[in-house]
Amino acid sequence: DCESGRSGPDCSLIDCPTGKSWFSFPTAANAAHSDGECSDMGICNRNTGQCECASGFEGAACQYLTCQQDCLGNGECQSMATLAGSNEVNGVPTPYTYGSDPNNSLTWDSDQVFGCFCSDNFEGYNCNLKSCPKGDDPNTQHQDNEIQQLSCTDSNDAGYFELSFRGQSVSVTATNTAADLETALNGLSVIEEVSI
Repeated sequence: DCESGRSGPDCSLIDCPTGKSWFSFPTAANAAHSDGECSDMGICNRNTGQCECASGFEGAACQYLTCQQDCLGNGECQSMATLAGSNEVNGVPTPYTYGSDPNNSLTWDSDQVFGCFCSDNFEGYNCNLKSCPKGDDPNTQHQDNEIQQLSCTDSNDAGYFELSFRGQSVSVTATNTAADLETALNGLSVIEEVSI
């Protein structure tokens, strides 16, 4: 018998690292993606014991599907599990979990598939596109600007509160004027314009 990590008739061949298989037949109704050499996405070099990964795959066992062109320097390459925590809906942070349940067969790749989290003003699958300014469509019919009324009472002018919108916030003290509040809210990048 060969020692661990070696194989072949004379034990001269070096085994390569294993990882969850990208493509393999299920072994049972609830068992798939069992470990495979080079994650079945590379060729094992038996002389060195290193995987030669297919294009787009990296890692000692070719276990990672990486970001295209490393996001061109305009973003950060993150796993699907991490990206899920950065999810937004209409500009509002709406994180969710992806891959936290090890028994969910649909999210087996949560730590293996990577995508770009683009920096501000960039978008696209590899952050190759510049974002254009976005705002309310002035041609929308039957739409009124939103009006909100705030009323706070502070007996000793020492308190404060925070106003938040789409993940950004401002602190408001009891002594702030309406003009101070308007300036602070208009300083948020997620607000187009506020009039007070």
